[in-house]
Amino acid sequence: PPHAAGLHDAHNGQNAAAAPEPTHSPELRHCYVCKQKFTQLHHFYDQMCPACAELNYFKRTETADLRGRVALLTGGRVKIGYQAG
Repeated sequence: PPHAAGLHDAHNGQNAAAAPEPTHSPELRHCYVCKQKFTQLHHFYDQMCPACAELNYFKRTETADLRGRVALLTGGRVKIGYQAG
């Protein structure tokens, strides 16, 4: 995915081949994001199709340099509850 100005991938410099080998589900699953059927499981997101899982994993490791800016931190979803930094 293209990077927006000021955003960085937290895993820059790591080889994409270092990711674990994908595993497969014996049954068809439905992605909870796009509802597409899939059998290939992502190493982190097992309820998403490979495309949605890769996008979400990329977004999970994305950072932004906020030096010189003011940031308002609200709540962040943590499993069932909420937690603020």
